[in-house]
Amino acid sequence: MSRYTKCDRVFKLTPSLTKEQVEYLSAFSRERHCLRNEEYLSQNLPNEKVRAEVGLPVGKDGMYCVYGSQFVNFSEHMSDEAVIDLNRKARECPELYCSWLSTEDGNYLYWIDGEMSRCVEDWLIFIESHFFSVWGIKMKESNEKIKV
Repeated sequence: MSRYTKCDRVFKLTPSLTKEQVEYLSAFSRERHCLRNEEYLSQNLPNEKVRAEVGLPVGKDGMYCVYGSQFVNFSEHMSDEAVIDLNRKARECPELYCSWLSTEDGNYLYWIDGEMSRCVEDWLIFIESHFFSVWGIKMKESNEKIKV
């Protein structure tokens, strides 16, 4: 039986995320942030148009890569030559999966009630420091109810 982490916090983003940033965060939330060979990725990088469009590098241990978010099943991750260890997270990532997502219009960031997580706050800090600060996005907690 799976258990889910409930988090009702919503953050207003200013300025709003671009279409490309929304697409990247969506892929990032589906990606398994396992330990990958950064050197291998920088030489044999799979098509990562969505990451390149938002100006992000591969990142330590491949932590910014999102090509695996397109995998249909888990066995595709297992055959990924860049993966060092599927069950170890990239060192700077709080967990293997991030359950923060932006609304389609890029105005808000919210928690998608992912599987049991002890890193809700840690992921929020990660997103703010690794993405929003780079993109010039400010976030402020909001009491607004959003439709997702």
